[in-house]
Amino acid sequence: MEVSGKKASKVKNVVNAVTDKFCEPCRDTHVTTSANGICRECKEYMCNTCFQHHLKARQCRNHVLVNAGHLSASSDRDEDFEKCRQQGKEAIKYYCRKHDVVGCGDCMISGHGACKPEFIKDLSEDFKENDEFINLVRKLKKMTSAIKDSEKKIQDHKREVKSMHEFAIKELREFRTDINEYLDKAEDELNRLKFKNESLLTKLEKDCKLLSTKLAEVKKETNAEIYRGMSLFIHLVECKPKVRDTENAIAQLQVESNIEKITFVPDMRLLSTFASKISVNTTGFEVPAFVDTEQGSQKRSDSMADQKSKNDRVTGKKKGIIKQRIL
Repeated sequence: MEVSGKKASKVKNVVNAVTDKFCEPCRDTHVTTSANGICRECKEYMCNTCFQHHLKARQCRNHVLVNAGHLSASSDRDEDFEKCRQQGKEAIKYYCRKHDVVGCGDCMISGHGACKPEFIKDLSEDFKENDEFINLVRKLKKMTSAIKDSEKKIQDHKREVKSMHEFAIKELREFRTDINEYLDKAEDELNRLKFKNESLLTKLEKDCKLLSTKLAEVKKETNAEIYRGMSLFIHLVECKPKVRDTENAIAQLQVESNIEKITFVPDMRLLSTFASKISVNTTGFEVPAFVDTEQGSQKRSDSMADQKSKNDRVTGKKKGIIKQRIL
């Protein structure tokens, strides 16, 4: 049963029914009172006493207390008014077109009294067919699509980052293998030269001992304290070939004793090439600079081959890393 909030009798808008709900204003003051109805505008359960006090407020004078059971599905309650952010319990019912804001009665009276606020209920009818609402829905749909596109692009980039990293690591390890192989060959060459020199020195040690023995025999045969006169002369003549052979052997020994000096000389050009190939390009989502997306492996091999060729020309047989010289 609806009763207007305007004066029709000494008692304003009394609902005799008693609901199974409790009066919300009474509950706020920790008092339990059965509600007689619900304020149609505020959507708040009230007893008759609280509702009479409710009507004293200027913005609530036209509110109506109705039996909760009589509130149909098509009534204002179903429109579910939002509560005002400023006033708390007051419902947002008005729209200020000038400032494009909504608010409760108090907000509109205090801040938009001269703006001629409009009742939201009147404006909201068939609002879904309004161009503004349609455009908003389209914009939201477009924004949602943009976000989904961005999410997809992010996932694609995550996969690309993983793929780039795996490819770069693979190339780096292959590059490291090439360098190690190149240096291993240089190390093998050092070991070979060391063995060659050690073998030569071992042979020369034996030759020195043999020559010392032969020289001692010649010195004994030509010892003037032991042999004299004709014997000494005969021994001298007989020892001349031995002396010549020993002299030649000593000369050859001096030549052969000049070992090959070995020095490791880092090739700075090669080092510079390595450093330049390890540079990384972080522009956008490009593959690192030392990897060409189509010909990276071939370029890397060609560069290594070119550098090796240059080193071979500079140092001959030793590939720019091992230098030999006879001292």
